[in-house]
Amino acid sequence: MNISFVIDVQGVNPDQYYPCDSYVSHINQALTKAGIDTDYREGVDAATSMDYREVFQQSGFKRRELASVMAQGILPARDFFKLCDDMGVLFDDCETMGTLGGPLGGLVPDMAFTHESSLLVLSLRATPIVSTARAWGFVRKLCQSNDFWSLARGDLRRVLESVAERNARKAAWHANRTKA
Repeated sequence: MNISFVIDVQGVNPDQYYPCDSYVSHINQALTKAGIDTDYREGVDAATSMDYREVFQQSGFKRRELASVMAQGILPARDFFKLCDDMGVLFDDCETMGTLGGPLGGLVPDMAFTHESSLLVLSLRATPIVSTARAWGFVRKLCQSNDFWSLARGDLRRVLESVAERNARKAAWHANRTKA
């Protein structure tokens, strides 16, 4: 299975070091390492195209520290999960209106991912290229209940077994509940 994605990141590459935080350059490096072409901008070039420019400048960052990166692509599921792990993104379990454009073109349903960093604003939207609603729901459940590192390592068999066990427990619970 392949996954189509669109990512837009705006933030800073600060002069001062911030431990345990991601910079826009870190996200760009992860994308480049995965073989994805990016539109990376720094300084004045980034500042002219940023939606959140004023927010970062009010926080005390200089224009030359501002950066943005945009990319889109289609990756095999395992490579996509590895990319998510490398970038440190988190699955955002929310309803979205879909993605307009991107590698698949048109309006397509998607899943949202986010990043908990004080130095950037990240929007990652992913669409599994699957043929059934059941498969779509399965990928959504994988993202909700597993970490990307396990999925990228290929522990899918272990994950599938745990999903099957969980589904069996749910079915037994519902069966007992309907009897009562």
